[in-house]
Amino acid sequence: MEIVGIVAEFDPFHRGHTWLLRQVREAFPGCTVAVAMSGSFTQRGSAAALAKQDRAELALTGGADLVVLLPVTFACASAERFARGGVALLRRVGITVLAFGSECGDLPRLQRAADALETEDYRQRLKTELAGGVSFAAARERAVAQLIGDGAEVLRQPNDLLAVEYLRALRGTGIRPFPVRRWGAAHGSDALDGAVASASALRGLLYQGRFREATEKMPAEAGELLLSFAQAGRLPADQRRCDRAILAALRQATPEDFARLPDVSEGLEHRLYRAAQEAASPEDFCARAKTKRYAYARLRRILLCCWLGIAREDCPDEPPFLQVLAMDERGQTLLRPLRGRDGPPLIVRPAAGKKLTGPAGEQFRLENRADDLWGLCLPEPLRGGWSYLEGMRRR
Repeated sequence: MEIVGIVAEFDPFHRGHTWLLRQVREAFPGCTVAVAMSGSFTQRGSAAALAKQDRAELALTGGADLVVLLPVTFACASAERFARGGVALLRRVGITVLAFGSECGDLPRLQRAADALETEDYRQRLKTELAGGVSFAAARERAVAQLIGDGAEVLRQPNDLLAVEYLRALRGTGIRPFPVRRWGAAHGSDALDGAVASASALRGLLYQGRFREATEKMPAEAGELLLSFAQAGRLPADQRRCDRAILAALRQATPEDFARLPDVSEGLEHRLYRAAQEAASPEDFCARAKTKRYAYARLRRILLCCWLGIAREDCPDEPPFLQVLAMDERGQTLLRPLRGRDGPPLIVRPAAGKKLTGPAGEQFRLENRADDLWGLCLPEPLRGGWSYLEGMRRR
């Protein structure tokens, strides 16, 4: 039996995600689907609109069997780290295939780009391009184009880029890649007139309180469930509600504090410090700190790490625990072999995480601190420690 893994955010779960899962089910009949999903904060450097447990439950309605947490130090990181963390978790549950969306859906083309990024020749060419003053993204594409010619353009598209990083993370694992061509609105599109709206467009509706309109663009069962969450006041979390608190964290940080944050190097800490002293909002901070080398997404993640209190030394090479957010009976079968096995501890009840020690305990407490700050982004703030009381979702 195949065990197919997916790394996702599902913020919120939409028809494009249903399409991905349908393609998996058709290609691998009878398979079990395991998902590594980001928690309270996402790779775009902001709060997820829905609680992680609620998003995990939505995933079960769409065909997932098991949903495990991708910890915040991987979920709010570069594409490379996001992919490596997700693959490491899914290897733990025994996946044989990794499925992922892609704008091009062309595995040989994606693989050529992934292979090029692993070479010393690429690294030397990248340094040369960066010395010319272009952005990191442009330098990366130029360096890869010099090695493979046509095909380097896959590094321009967000899902293709992430697909390339998945392929790099799969090297030497024996796990087979399964790209699925993206269907519907483009990543980040605000369009609502097509059959498939992007997660970005749906979040826009949720922020405006247009919940029923959002559900009309979602799979029927997931839409009904989301509406029940909305009626219970469980969404949307909007990080803008915490702008002053975030700005306060930035204002209190010293250059030395900024230097300790993930992805800060080359003296950027001094630019960040000046931006923090002058900025009137988090977005203003990013605009003031922006350079050709540092994209907005990277700066938003740096800003988020400052607020959440995540330093470079808080970021392990692999997730040190495996927390289950949701599962059905088929997904439960993936957990049985893990009990009593050496490796990262398995957490089924959140409260049990309080007993963790060492790196796993430190990472779990950091995760729940992030959850506490996420709770302040809701229309009615949640009390501290709320995530310890949230049970795993079953279907």
